[in-house]
Order: sequence, then C-alpha cells, then structure tokens
Amino acid sequence: MDLSRASADSAVGGSGATVAAHAHACNAPAIEPSSSAAGQFRGVEEELRNLRRAVSIRDELTRVALDGYGFGRLALVLAQSIGNPVLIENRFFRLLGYATPSGQGPRDDRPVSTGALLRDVRGHALGLQLQDDRRPIVVPARPGRGAAPPRLVAPVVIADDVVGYVSILGRDRPLEQADSLVAGHVAQTIAIEFARQQAALETEVKLAGSLLDVLLHGGDVSAEMRGARASLLNYDTGASQVLLVVEPDPTTDRRQSVPLRDLLTLVRPWARRIATGSLVTDRAGQIVVLLAGEVIKPRPRPARASERTARPVLSPGSSTHASDVALAELLRQEIASIAPDLVVSIAIAPPVRDARELGRAYDSARRALAVLRLLGETGQVVSTTDPRLAVFFLFDTTKPEKRREFVDLVLGPLIAYDQEHCRSLLVTLQAYLACAGNLETTARMLNVHTSTLKYRLQRIAEVGGLDVRNADDRFNAALALRLRALLGDHACSGGSGAAPR
Repeated sequence: MDLSRASADSAVGGSGATVAAHAHACNAPAIEPSSSAAGQFRGVEEELRNLRRAVSIRDELTRVALDGYGFGRLALVLAQSIGNPVLIENRFFRLLGYATPSGQGPRDDRPVSTGALLRDVRGHALGLQLQDDRRPIVVPARPGRGAAPPRLVAPVVIADDVVGYVSILGRDRPLEQADSLVAGHVAQTIAIEFARQQAALETEVKLAGSLLDVLLHGGDVSAEMRGARASLLNYDTGASQVLLVVEPDPTTDRRQSVPLRDLLTLVRPWARRIATGSLVTDRAGQIVVLLAGEVIKPRPRPARASERTARPVLSPGSSTHASDVALAELLRQEIASIAPDLVVSIAIAPPVRDARELGRAYDSARRALAVLRLLGETGQVVSTTDPRLAVFFLFDTTKPEKRREFVDLVLGPLIAYDQEHCRSLLVTLQAYLACAGNLETTARMLNVHTSTLKYRLQRIAEVGGLDVRNADDRFNAALALRLRALLGDHACSGGSGAAPR
C-alpha cells in the first residue's frame, strides 16, 4: 500500500477506504468522504510529499558533507535541488558558500549578507527571534538601493551553539512553506561540515601552539627539529617574521564577548591574506600571529560609521614605526567590521629572524598590552618599539613602592594642593607638557586665557617646586605623570609633604 494513502486513511479517522469497507460489510451503500475529510487527506498527502523531499535532499547533502567537498559544493547541491539560490554563512555572516540553480554564478551576483539585513531597523527583531528560537525565519525583501529578495534563514546549531546560517533566497521562484521544512533539515546536515572544519582548526591551532613553544622557548631544540615541526604547518622558520599579539578587552560585557576560538576564525583568514606563510594560535587568553616571509601591505579599508575609531595610544607623541602600527590597525579594523562589539588591543613587533629575538619580541608585546590595560587604553594598537613605552618597560621590574615614592616626591605637593583647594594644577602641568610647552595651544586645550595659564604655571613653581622652563624639572614631571597613570591615581596620595597655600 502507498505510504501516503495508508497514512491518510489513518489520519482522517476511518474515512475513505475504511468507511467504504464498513459499508460493504453492513450491506449498505458506500458513503463518500466529506469535503472536509478530503481536504484533510490532501493536506496530509502534501505534508508527506514535502517530508519525503526534505529527507531526500538531506540524505544527498549528508553524502556530500561526509565526503568533505566543502560549503561551496553543499550550496550548489542544495540550490539545484530546490530551484533557488543558496547562501551559507558563518556566525559572523561571512560568506562561506553561495550557488544558484545554474551554478556558482559571477562574483557580482553574490547577495548582500544576512547580517546586513538583520542589522537594519526592521530586521533587528527578526535577528533576536532567530537567536532565541533557533528556528527558520523569513527575512522580507528589501526594495530600493541594495535591493535583496526575501530569504528563508535557518540557524546551524552544534551543541546548542549557533555556528552559522543557511539561507534560501526567493529569487527564481517564490518561497514556499515546504522550503522551511527543507531548511530545517539541511541545517542539521551542514552542521557536519562546520564540525569537520572546527576539528581541523583545533588540530591546526594545537600544532601551531606546539611550534610556537619551540620558537619562543626552544633554545636547545635543534634547527632540524624546528624545521620538521614547521613543515607540518607549511611555516618557514628561516624567513623574516613579524609578530602580533591580539587581546580581547577583558572588561567586555559577557553578552557581547566572543570566545577565543571564534576570534581565531576572524584573525586566521586575514593573516593568510597578508602572508601566505603565517602561524596563528591562542596562548594565555591572547591570539598570537606570526607572519613569515614577505608581508603584503593591503590597502586601508574605509571605516564604517559604526566602527570604533582608535584614539592615540598613551600620551601624545608619534611612533617611529608607523608602518607597524598601520598594519596592526588594519587587523583591528578587519575584526571591527565583522564583530563591531568586540574590542581588541593589538601589539606588533618589527621583523626578526633569530628565534631568540622572537622570544624577546613576544615578551615585549605582552608587556605593551599590559601597559594599555593599566592605562585603560584598550581597543588600541601599539608597536613594541614605540619610544613612549620605554619608561614603562624601565620601571616594569622596579618595586611598586619605589615608583610611588618617586611620584610622591615629584608631584606630591601638587596633588595635595589640588585635593585641598579643588584646583587643577596637575591637569595644567600635564597639558603643558603634552603641548610641548606651547602656551597658545595649551590655553586652547584647557579653554583658558594665556594669562590664566601663566598664572597657573607660576603657582606650579611655587607649590610644587617645578620650574617648567627647566629641562630636568620637565623630564621628572613627565616621568612622574606616566608612572602615576601606570600605578593608578589612587596609589599616589601626595602625602610626601604639606603644600603651601
């Protein structure tokens, strides 16, 4: 017996053939099914057809996924099966695979990302629904400039974690209810490819981490051993190497934070574009990037209005290695374009060749990031050769009480005077030094008249004993101000002596 007819007979509760058989047994004329029962029968039959179609497509995609053909082939098989374009994206809505029923299609045929549609005011509620319900949703068509056809979006879930999305675009034919059933089934199958690639990434990260340990701390390891391990990752240990360390802001709201594993998936493609021989791994809550060989300097990408603009790092001044900072800033912008809520700091070291130099560069990069954290300047980029870091590195191994003693000796009277009289002599001194002693620029920064500024500088000399015309006094004041920022304002109370009125 046909599966659909048998199921339909059961579903209508004895109508159809069952009713006819009962009438025959009672020697009575057969009663035709009512119109409502017939409609229910057709509905059940259609549901069964849709289910069989969805299962058939899922089985075919499962074979493709298990053979490891990748997201592009999965999208193509699905598009040809349903007669509409298919888009597969990762959790950050980055394109992984796109195909039309007739093939891959030209590059300019690729649709706008689902993320762009969900970031629209009208799509925000749909995005929340997609995350909360974990079921397919329909994103309406977007007319006008940047028009997009309606699309059915299904989340790809692994262990209750949304890892990506598969979308069916209603371009070649209207979307139907049956497409929702298909999308739900194939999302489970596409999860196989996500799991396979995650496993490959984790294996590569472990190998990269092992190689990084050898490069940074394996001074006793022979060159042959280093070369053998590097060959597994196609990494050239003899080439010039540029090191970057990426650190997510530890104060980021947990709801907006991104797991380190996902940050790896953002950084790795960028590193491969910049240098084909690159090494990316995680270490102590940070992402370590080694770019080996010739580094391709990409064109700066225009920043979007929603992206965070980097502020000057540390105190005013200019880095002697602006190109290093520019390269790291490109990576920061790349991350911001994909995950705008993720705040990262990046330290970059200049090219090195010797493994012992690489170890020192790594230590300097981590210390530079520690300085940014202490100063509250997260979300910035900094070069390890920035001369403004020198003083922090110098005092990094000095006992904290010695640093506090120096700050109190130089700035103590000014701190005490400001606290007692609600003045701003310390702010004035800091602005004057930041403006390289230019009175007009300093006055504009403080929004005061130059005569007021001159009076304050005179009070700084009287209260704090600091003559801003004296080079030694300026040096000590600048050094103490930086150390005070490093220690925290609360650590220096200005109790070294009573301040004159």
